[in-house]
Amino acid sequence: MTQVHGGHLVVKSLEREGVTHLFTLCGGHIDKILDALKESPIRVIDVRHEQAAAMMAQGWSMATGKLGVCLVTAGPGLTNAITGVVDAMASHIPMLVISGRSPRKENDLGALQDIDQAALMRSITKAAFIINDTHRIPEYVSSAFRWALSDRPGPVYLEIPVDVLGQKVELDAVPFGATGQTVYRPAGDPRAVAEAAQLLAGAERPIIIGGGGLRWGNGGDALRSLVEKTKIPFILLNEGRGTVPDDHPLSLWDGGLMGLTVAAAQCDVALVAGLRMTWLTMYGKMLPTAKVIRVDIAGCEIGKNLPHEVGIVGDAGLVLSAIGDRIGPCDHSAWAAQIRESSVALMADENGRKQGDDPPIHPVRLVADVYSVFGNEAVYATDGGDITYFAQMHLRSGGPGRFLSNGGNLMGCLGSGIPFGIVGKLSHPDRDSVVVNGDGSFGLNAMEIETAVRLNIPIIIVVANDQAWGMVKHGQELQYGRVVGADLGPVRYDLMAAGLGAHGEFVTEPKEIIPALKRAKDSGKVAVVNVITDPTITSPATHLFVAGLNA
Repeated sequence: MTQVHGGHLVVKSLEREGVTHLFTLCGGHIDKILDALKESPIRVIDVRHEQAAAMMAQGWSMATGKLGVCLVTAGPGLTNAITGVVDAMASHIPMLVISGRSPRKENDLGALQDIDQAALMRSITKAAFIINDTHRIPEYVSSAFRWALSDRPGPVYLEIPVDVLGQKVELDAVPFGATGQTVYRPAGDPRAVAEAAQLLAGAERPIIIGGGGLRWGNGGDALRSLVEKTKIPFILLNEGRGTVPDDHPLSLWDGGLMGLTVAAAQCDVALVAGLRMTWLTMYGKMLPTAKVIRVDIAGCEIGKNLPHEVGIVGDAGLVLSAIGDRIGPCDHSAWAAQIRESSVALMADENGRKQGDDPPIHPVRLVADVYSVFGNEAVYATDGGDITYFAQMHLRSGGPGRFLSNGGNLMGCLGSGIPFGIVGKLSHPDRDSVVVNGDGSFGLNAMEIETAVRLNIPIIIVVANDQAWGMVKHGQELQYGRVVGADLGPVRYDLMAAGLGAHGEFVTEPKEIIPALKRAKDSGKVAVVNVITDPTITSPATHLFVAGLNA
């Protein structure tokens, strides 16, 4: 008979679920799991701060479509991870958080790091469980996977007291049931599908707007088939970006969010699939006159903030496939060409910023040069305020899981760029992983440069250094005419990176950008390209944000 402790059961359970990477920061309450990982094929990515571990687990789910897992120790180890967990919950991104806990026999005695962790996590996760029986560890792990991945996805929390992890059991006596990977998805009411197909076919100016539901529903093929059959223009936001590449002839991304705004204002029918009507879409107000077909796996989203003509509760991929099968002959290519042309024209002034070799460097020039070097084959991670807007507009996603950003979610969370960049490289090892960071957001997880160097994960970090928390600074200027607490100064982040073992470049002239990026790429190392950008540039997103604050 083989005896194993609870830590071995955690690792064996994760292996059965197909986990290949685990993001963690060591701590005494999880030592048994860490010890068991030494004998496992699961790659351990040990970070410098638990916030990064949580963000990497979130980013892994986004990049791969598979559940990301982070492991943190008790007390402050868990509370440090909370920002990443809240961010995943707000965006309905699946992930699993496993945490240690003080021994059960020491509850309420004042044990080290003894807090009511589960009560804390229940408010910010889809589900939270405490495992009190070592034999049941595999059951809880598979259940956590089912909870995280089924219906509308989200983060799940598992808490395991250190004495449960340390207890030895006979391996043959531990039940290993079915894994939690099998998820059954609703296909939608066939009558509503038929109504949606008829409404789209009869439209004169239809558009399709998709979100993260297409990523989690693997809906790329269904969407591509539908738009190519009907020639309906489309745009994909948030985690949905890249499920059909941004450079598809029917994509509206050449006009950016301006293109979406123009199309939404003029369209007569809009199919909204797997996307909540939040601030990013003006709570649905950007569709003032359209008849709306609303598709979402969560019934509570149908009708929220936006009246609809047809509502379909179901998996976005399955529903779009069914609509594509039912829709009659139609060809909206003339409308698609018209709306693309008009939306691109609106971007002419911003696109003009890509040219010229005179400093200071406009962020559009920086992002355009990044794209000219790395193209749509790269994995991009964006992080910051104004720079995230410009990166969203001028970079392109060439496939699913290759545009990792918190730019459109509810939290607007900073600090995810470098963690997302690391998982971008881990999940797509044959592609360049490029982080486009603001200088403020860069600092929140800058020590993960050391993680990437130590673990030989060569990412390229481009810092758009406007010497400030730019979006906040410009917002203060617009509202009050003065700035408090938002200036940072011309910090040499490239020298900091060199001190951590990375390749560093410092750029002040537009013509220096591409050579510096190429040297960073050719170095084969983790690289930081620190680019001084024009501190006076304010993005349209900042103006909209300030207008919203003062509405």
